[in-house]
Formats: sequence, structure tokens, C-alpha cells
Amino acid sequence: MPSDAGAPSGRRPRIRLPPAVQEEYRSRHRWSPIRHTHLLLAEATTVASMLYRNIAERRTSVAHKGTAMGSSPQVGQPVQDFTLPGGTLAGDTFERRDYTLSDARGRTVVLAFYPGDNTTVCTKQLCSYSSGMETFTGLDAEVWGISPQGVDSHESFARTYGLRMPLLADTGREIARAYGITAPGIGVRRAVFLIGPDGVLRWKHVAVLGATFQSLDTLADHISGIKNE
Repeated sequence: MPSDAGAPSGRRPRIRLPPAVQEEYRSRHRWSPIRHTHLLLAEATTVASMLYRNIAERRTSVAHKGTAMGSSPQVGQPVQDFTLPGGTLAGDTFERRDYTLSDARGRTVVLAFYPGDNTTVCTKQLCSYSSGMETFTGLDAEVWGISPQGVDSHESFARTYGLRMPLLADTGREIARAYGITAPGIGVRRAVFLIGPDGVLRWKHVAVLGATFQSLDTLADHISGIKNE
């Protein structure tokens, strides 16, 4: 068989490209400062564009959340309906069920948002409201306590202090956000919303620090005003 003359044993023969092809290949792959700078600028432009788009999308998302979820209901406007799990201590039994705001139409509802079970101010507040349940009942009003703790925590809280109003679990803080009372650090601001028998917000108070709470007498006065309209 014929062999490649001059080719080393065990090596493939070298293929020599025409000079014109070799020059074109070298021109395409030759490093040059100008070409390298153009590549860097193109890459930087692409990265900057992606960063700008990401920042713009995040700002839009934050603005949307602030508009949709961060604003507190206005007095004189219908409030958003909701359903939350909860329970009421009745004698020795803690009766669990879902609570829907619209089911209470025809009566005034006091929504008492508080930061946490078994905390000092929250305990004083809910004990005060619980001891005055006859006052609320006489004004044809209900009181619902709402906090981010679960129903098990609420049952323990109610049993420890004999709390007689429904305690609702807003564990995901969706309702707190809808009412504009979430806050960094404390989670939920102490707040009271009085919902009229027609589902319209009649009065509200949102605490800045939450070291105090609206008294039973204050709430009774405002509920009386709703009842006499």
C-alpha cells in the first residue's frame, strides 16, 4: 500500500491551508484592543440593562403592594370582607370555627387587632374588653380579637385569662395588611376598627407604639353614636 512520504510514523500528515484562508482565519481571531474594548462595552451594556430592568420590576412590585395592601380603610367606606379561623371560650369548651365578617351584618363589630397573646398590654386590653362584654352586648355589638398567633395559642390565652370574645388567627397577616396595620419589628400594630351594621367603617384608631389601648368606655361611646344614627 502507498505510504505518505516524509510523514513521521504514527502521525497524521499536516494539512496546509492556502495562504488566503490562513490570513482570513488569523484576521478573525487576532486579538486587538479595539475589538476587545467593544466586546467589554457590549457585555457591560447588557448587564446594566438587566440590572435596570430588575430594579424597575421590584419598584413596581413594591408600589403595587403598597397601594393594594398597605392603605388603611377609610371611614365612611365599606370594608373588605374576610374569613379567619378562630374560637370562643364557652364555659370549659373552646369552640372553634371560621369567622366571616359579612355574617355579622346587622350588628356593630369591633375588630381589635393586637400584636400577641400573653403579652402585657394585650392581656390588659383583652381582659378589659372581656369583662365589659355585657356593655358591648347591650349596644348590639360584637368584639373580635385578631392577632398573628394560631388558634392553639388563642385557646391557651383564652383559658388562662377567661377571655370571652372570639379570638381570630391571622397567621399570614393578610387581613392586617389589608387594613394597613402591619409594621416592621412588631408585626402588627394595635388597632381598633368599628364596623357598622351595614358593613361600613364608622371609626378607627391605629396606635403608633401600642403601649396603650382604647378603653371600654371610649369604644362604648363611639358604638352608641353609631347606634343613634
